[in-house]
Amino acid sequence: MLINTKLPLSLDYLQKQDQTFSLSGMTWTDYEKFNSEEYLGYRVSYFNGVITLVYPNLVIEVIFSSGSIDDLEKYQAIGVKKVWFWKNNKITFYELQSEGYTEITHSKYLSNLTYELLEKFVNKGLTKNPLIIEG
Repeated sequence: MLINTKLPLSLDYLQKQDQTFSLSGMTWTDYEKFNSEEYLGYRVSYFNGVITLVYPNLVIEVIFSSGSIDDLEKYQAIGVKKVWFWKNNKITFYELQSEGYTEITHSKYLSNLTYELLEKFVNKGLTKNPLIIEG
């Protein structure tokens, strides 16, 4: 997590916001150093001498051959609040709580979006033309 307890700011407020960290005066060589396990999961960009790191609020992991629920540990380490796994045509929602990730049946912020509804449309898109899928 980019925000820590040493900052003189309201942590409750900051933890609800997207967290962005920018480093100016950097080079491309500096940027390449962020391509490591330590920064896996962050969105890292470089533009005009500025490196920007942002961690996502939502990760959607599509598992074809490897990957599992064990990947939740790496997402928890950087504070990702919501993780969705898609494996074997099934979608599972997880939300970060104080004790770790908990499986949930619907999105907290998109209350009408259940995993069943999302599975239905994603799986239809694999077998039918997405331009003609109906609800």
